Amino acid sequence: MKSFLFTDGYRLNGATGLSAESAGFARADRVELFSARNEYASFQLAVEEPGVKASEIEIDCSFGIPLDTEIFYEWFHKINGGLIPDMLVPYGLFKTKTADGLINEYYKTDYAVFWIDLFIPRETEPGDYTGKITIKYGGGSVSHGIKLTVRKPVLTDDSLLTADMNNYADTITRNFPGLAANDKRFADGSYFEHEKSFYRLSHEHRLLFHHLPYAHSGCNHLTFAPKLAGEGNEIRVSDWSDYDKHFGPYFGGSAFKGTRRGEIPVPYSYTPFCFDWPASYEKWGTEGYAIENRRVFMDFIRHFEEKGWTKTLFEIFMNHKKRYRFYPYDGDEIRHQPDVEHIYAYRDIFGDFLNISKVNFEFRVDSSWSYGEHYKSEISKIIKMWTVGSGILMLYPESFPYMKKQGNILFMYGGLPKISDGLTKLYEWPVRCLQNNLDGFLFWNTTGIGADFLNCPQGEGTTCLYYPGHPFGFGGALPSVRMKYLRNAVQLADLVKMHEGTWTFHRMRDTIDKAYGVNRYEWHDELPDSMRIPPHEFTNELIGGAPRNKPGRSAYPGLPGVIKEKILAAASSYAGGTSQWV
Repeated sequence: MKSFLFTDGYRLNGATGLSAESAGFARADRVELFSARNEYASFQLAVEEPGVKASEIEIDCSFGIPLDTEIFYEWFHKINGGLIPDMLVPYGLFKTKTADGLINEYYKTDYAVFWIDLFIPRETEPGDYTGKITIKYGGGSVSHGIKLTVRKPVLTDDSLLTADMNNYADTITRNFPGLAANDKRFADGSYFEHEKSFYRLSHEHRLLFHHLPYAHSGCNHLTFAPKLAGEGNEIRVSDWSDYDKHFGPYFGGSAFKGTRRGEIPVPYSYTPFCFDWPASYEKWGTEGYAIENRRVFMDFIRHFEEKGWTKTLFEIFMNHKKRYRFYPYDGDEIRHQPDVEHIYAYRDIFGDFLNISKVNFEFRVDSSWSYGEHYKSEISKIIKMWTVGSGILMLYPESFPYMKKQGNILFMYGGLPKISDGLTKLYEWPVRCLQNNLDGFLFWNTTGIGADFLNCPQGEGTTCLYYPGHPFGFGGALPSVRMKYLRNAVQLADLVKMHEGTWTFHRMRDTIDKAYGVNRYEWHDELPDSMRIPPHEFTNELIGGAPRNKPGRSAYPGLPGVIKEKILAAASSYAGGTSQWV
């Protein structure tokens, strides 16, 4: 039996035994890890044996200090003639099934690869520690060494850079056959239990699971909005019970009891308000439309105040497009100037209610085409939360400080990198936010697995970061290699942001600049002359053809590890007063 270790920036191609990244990894007998406290450190183990039976491998990881160790089997997907891992199956769950038969049904490989997470508790004393990982298989046993250097900083439980995993109401159901076949899934609570696993998994990985409650038609899905009664001056929320059961644990934080980050409420959440709720769009432009929206909105303010839901920012967002033929306005990704009329209409309806309570409500827009015009207009004084397509946003760097000065929240959004893309493409999302002082980033859909995800998820993973556990008898969400890697990158971003307002913060960002061979002003792109035209004349080809050379150097797979070591050293030498250490 052969076995070896490698770091978290690489993946093994199960068809060749080579790296799936742009550069090869070293087949190491030991690994060296660097970590703050209250965070995860990760590495990988590969076992090579002809006809290896993964479920028969026994793994033991031991240290001289208390560490929580989690082991996941890396499921291979068929991509571009190779086998690249993404879905992760907790090893205890994996061994309860006839796993080898399931593997043989989908692929043949002589490799079994495992992702190992080590969680370093906040009370761990800084210093160097040694451990070992022992693998037993087929009567043989092999051990490898692990060196763990624990640095002084303690990572904050709060995530300071938002990693927003956007999804759409009830898309979870279609990923679980048993749930989809149960028309009582909301009444019996089975839907809520499945959904909670997605929220908890996200929370543990410093991600936000973010659910849009309504369809493009304006129809809110069952339990994604409270029940209404009456009309006109008599309209009111008549029953909060199902809505509170659904979302209350997320707004109050109790859904996250027992997680390592604790009972922190979700930082952002959509509200069910849209063109067709609570008032019918048939009444648009009338006094009745405004009255019904305002009365129900006041019910929300009163109810949320009573519940004490003051830690979440609640978004009023119109995710509608004319192309779906329901409404005359694009609320989402506004492109044509007449579409801004609805923004002023909603300001007139809700604007004077937004700041009368400790409960936080704001207008939100997802922008792309017209951002270059809108950010410097009256619209940016009305809408305070902006998620902007990365391809457009990076062409307007002058907007970043302007939006900050106005107190606006600024995210960039896009699609997940493909499974076959290098992992460092994921790494650059939180890093680009750091270097440009953005508040966060959003991937527009992360539960779209497709019909044959065990072979390969749809779009090669561009809409999938979570996997359903039902093939392994588990009614919840499973993580992915990309999710683990993204978590590790967000951990680093949070460590840097803990030092905002200090010289150490600038020193840390300089470290990232130097690693990429750029200066601070090269983390965005140039607006080409061809795009100095009205937004309604933009095309996808024009946007896609804009120069994209910044930062100019793609990170090689080992670079994030080098950056982390240097940033940890800077954090450890910090002697100021704003770092959140214990």
